[in-house]
Amino acid sequence: MRPARAWAITLVATATMAVSYLDRQVLGVLAPSVRDALDIDAEQYGWLASAFSWAYLLATPIAGRPLERVGIRRGLLVAVVVWSLVSASHALATSFATLFLLRLALGVAEAPSFPGSAAAISRVMPDDQRPRGLGVLYTGTSLGSMLAPPLATGL
Repeated sequence: MRPARAWAITLVATATMAVSYLDRQVLGVLAPSVRDALDIDAEQYGWLASAFSWAYLLATPIAGRPLERVGIRRGLLVAVVVWSLVSASHALATSFATLFLLRLALGVAEAPSFPGSAAAISRVMPDDQRPRGLGVLYTGTSLGSMLAPPLATGL
């Protein structure tokens, strides 16, 4: 594969991770508004915050098999579409229970993001550039986390 194409795939994977991490951070940024709007107490918010993490923890190790079965490109595309729909559905939540289920669904939907992105980079990058490519991928997590506060509050 040509180096330019390999780096383009790496940058797309990095952008995917940035969006994934941005989605994860929005609830924390908007917590005061969400808690007031849905009358959620501190304990319930704790459950909301951990729901995503538990779902992601359990689903990520399992996500590799379906990615391999349908292909990394197709699997990541489906994951991004599904998690985008789940993320957008958060705006429709009218109760703690609904938001809790959506946080679980977001954790499951985002589970393929990291293994899929890392696999894509590992497959396209030559051995001598793979560590740098994976390093760039990891910057997507920081980028998404840094962009969440200004984007979430601005929107």
